[in-house]
Amino acid sequence: MVGGGLFIRLHTLSPQITVSLPVSKDQILAKMQEFDAILQATVKVQSELWSMMSILPDSTELTDFGIPLTFNENGHIISWRDKSERFTPSVFRLLQQLWFDPDRFLSKEDVCQDVIGDEYASDGAIRHVLCDARKETEKVGFPYVIETVWGKGYKLKEKEQPFPI
Repeated sequence: MVGGGLFIRLHTLSPQITVSLPVSKDQILAKMQEFDAILQATVKVQSELWSMMSILPDSTELTDFGIPLTFNENGHIISWRDKSERFTPSVFRLLQQLWFDPDRFLSKEDVCQDVIGDEYASDGAIRHVLCDARKETEKVGFPYVIETVWGKGYKLKEKEQPFPI
């Protein structure tokens, strides 16, 4: 104690910076109570979020197109009609992003951030994800194709059915 107060040394993220502040016991107690209140509020919000999670389904069915799809996050499974197929995580995220907002074009930047998870991903990485998605969807008979619209981005489009002869 110096001059009737305590000195607290605060260390910041930078090891070169150390701050010493004169404080009283009452100030410390007030700050501890403030932090305790924040902690209690955080725990309450976390508890409410967990209870909301328990009532949400594991999958989400979206029906903005002609053929409804069900996206199941657990296992990266997409279901349509009487089929269910497992996709790689990046292809699942791409299809989910394309499906989520059918009126919006998914840009290269969107693919980088929302699908690949790296806002600085190369054009080659973007092409790789799109190529994988097209191969996987074609292989399993997915009812939509990924359309590239130059200058705008990518969209899902219902696969055209051949006319019977």
